[in-house]
Amino acid sequence: MEDKLKSAFHHAELTDDKSLAYICKALVRHNQPGFDYLEARLALVELGRMGMDPAMALQSALVSASALGVDKKQILDSVSLYRNILLKEREEFDKALANALHRKVESRLQESRQLEDRLRHIEEEIRRLEEEKVAIDQRLKEIQDSIAAASGELERSEHAFRKTFEHVIAEMDRDKVRLEEGGR
Repeated sequence: MEDKLKSAFHHAELTDDKSLAYICKALVRHNQPGFDYLEARLALVELGRMGMDPAMALQSALVSASALGVDKKQILDSVSLYRNILLKEREEFDKALANALHRKVESRLQESRQLEDRLRHIEEEIRRLEEEKVAIDQRLKEIQDSIAAASGELERSEHAFRKTFEHVIAEMDRDKVRLEEGGR
C-alpha cells in the first residue's frame, strides 16, 4: 500500500521522494481498518488514471464507499484523523530536525568559535614572541657591539700597556747599563 500511496500523492514539482516515503510510511503505520480516506484517495487516483472526469471519479468513489457501508462523513472524519497523524509526525520531524541541527550545526558552530578563539590566542602569542624576538635581537646586537667595543678597548689597552711596559723596561735596562758603566 505504501508504494500506491506514494504514487497517489506524488507530484514531480511539489514532493520530495524521501519525504514522501516517510509520510506514506506513517500513513500506512496508522492505517485504519476498512474503507476510509486512504482507500478513497487510491480509488480516485486509479479512476483518474483511467481517464474518468474528476467529478465523476469522486461520485464513483463515494458510491463504492457507500456499498461498503461507509458514508461521506466517515471519509471526512478519517481525513481529519490522518491529518492529525501527519501533524504529529511533523512535530516529531521538527524535534528530530532541531536535534540534528543542534548536533550537526550548533556543535560545529561552538567548535568553530573555540577554534577561532584558540587561533586568536596563538596569533597574540606569535605577536608577543615576535616582539620578544625583536627585543632579544636588539639586546644581542647591543651586547655584541659592547663586546666588540670592549675587545677593541682591551686590545688598545693591552697594546698601550705592552708598549709602555717595553719602553719602561728598555729605559730601566739603559739606566742600568749607564749606571754600571758610570760607576766604574
